[in-house]
Amino acid sequence: LGFTLVSLALLVAAGRRLFPGVMQVNVASFAMAVLLSTLSILALGFVVASLVPTARFAQPIGAAVLYPMLALSGLFFPVERMPLFLQAIAFMLPTTHAVSLLQGVWDGSGWGAHWASAVALLALFAAYSALATRVFRWEPNPRSPRPKPARSPGPERAAEWLPAADRRTCTASQFSWT
Repeated sequence: LGFTLVSLALLVAAGRRLFPGVMQVNVASFAMAVLLSTLSILALGFVVASLVPTARFAQPIGAAVLYPMLALSGLFFPVERMPLFLQAIAFMLPTTHAVSLLQGVWDGSGWGAHWASAVALLALFAAYSALATRVFRWEPNPRSPRPKPARSPGPERAAEWLPAADRRTCTASQFSWT
């Protein structure tokens, strides 16, 4: 979230510098909308991360979720023009409500006109966080082999770790572990 705030501050500073007088937006309100949107989208990312078997598959699966989510969000064309089944899917995704809230705050209509999107983002954050908590497991995946940790042999087995030529001349009492 800190990265999000720093990025937003840099973008606002650059926008005010390059386009003076054009950006008439309440920056604090917009920043709060960005943070709420970021939390909701991160919660969905936690669900995906909890379900992905290995880190190697995280990027393609994340992309498979992100790009359709962006296409259904209303960012490129209105959600109302989609078929009903796609509208139902779109309203279960955080990006749809994030786009609506951010466009409303940017246009000046504010939180009051888009309170439903803010409530939906909070609800999706809670639901996705609960689901991620439910499906996340600390246990390793049994399908992915993990190397066994190396163990020190201990003084009684130290001779086994020596080359064959040295085993005949060494005894366990010659080794000390401190």
